[in-house]
Amino acid sequence: MNKKVKILILVLVIIAIVLFLVRFFLLKPVSEETSFYPDSTLTPAPITEEPLSIFEEQEQIRTANYPLIDKTPYQTTLFEITYSGPLELKVIMFGENQKQIANEVNIWLKENGIDPNSHTIEFAKPPVSSLDES
Repeated sequence: MNKKVKILILVLVIIAIVLFLVRFFLLKPVSEETSFYPDSTLTPAPITEEPLSIFEEQEQIRTANYPLIDKTPYQTTLFEITYSGPLELKVIMFGENQKQIANEVNIWLKENGIDPNSHTIEFAKPPVSSLDES
């Protein structure tokens, strides 16, 4: 063999031996007991309860403040019910008998599982539009 080839093989063998010794003596084998990041101090905390997502939190707030939001606006020939704020209903009266309308509103609330005293109820006449004045 050529002298250059012999020197090249000898250098490669020496490099291989050095790499083997470094790996054998300096590097720890990765096992189940050692983590990938040995100096890491972060450990995950156990989760006892699933936190609510932002959407679930908003839904809880909406349900608490507007329990009839899915049923409003509600309209009959005598009145229309809409939300004007949290736990505040506005009743637009198309009829003249406020006592009868209030009674029907209370019946509707009870039919939907709501205590009439849980909401502030404002009774109002429909606004007069410019078309009605002509």
